[in-house]
Amino acid sequence: AYANPQVNSVSLLPPAGGLVSIFGNNFGSNSSLVTIRFTDSSTLLTSLCLPTFVNHTFILCNIPKGLGHNVGVMVTVDSLSSSPVLASYALPHLFNIPLLLRSSSYINITGMNFGSNISTIEISFYIISSSSSSLSFPNRTRTCSSPTFVAEDSIIMCQVPEGSGSTV
Repeated sequence: AYANPQVNSVSLLPPAGGLVSIFGNNFGSNSSLVTIRFTDSSTLLTSLCLPTFVNHTFILCNIPKGLGHNVGVMVTVDSLSSSPVLASYALPHLFNIPLLLRSSSYINITGMNFGSNISTIEISFYIISSSSSSLSFPNRTRTCSSPTFVAEDSIIMCQVPEGSGSTV
């Protein structure tokens, strides 16, 4: 008899889809016997991921975009299944935010892991004075309106409200 597969950890999930690494034990080496299930804990929707690489302790598979947040990952080898392990999206990273003008204007914000659903994205700017570096001014927050993707998952264009100034 074989031992059940055991998932120890899962790499962060790319919001726009892509490769995910699964680390554990008892995965075998025959990828045709391995199935990976990703189940969204809020919707209970399940996506299958067929492995692109398998060895006894490591699986690599390509997930679809928009998989979800707090996703249960379960590996099945032949008819033996692991316990589910939670995985989450990789956090957004900002690479470039242009200097803001004093008048209303459109800007492009570049980065990665923005996802593919623009309706779930909110961009806020915190106005800070030149004499303080504190971001504790909630009444001085401005929200960027009408965000749209220039490039899915990596470039967002939005309108900066008038009066946001160059101290954002």
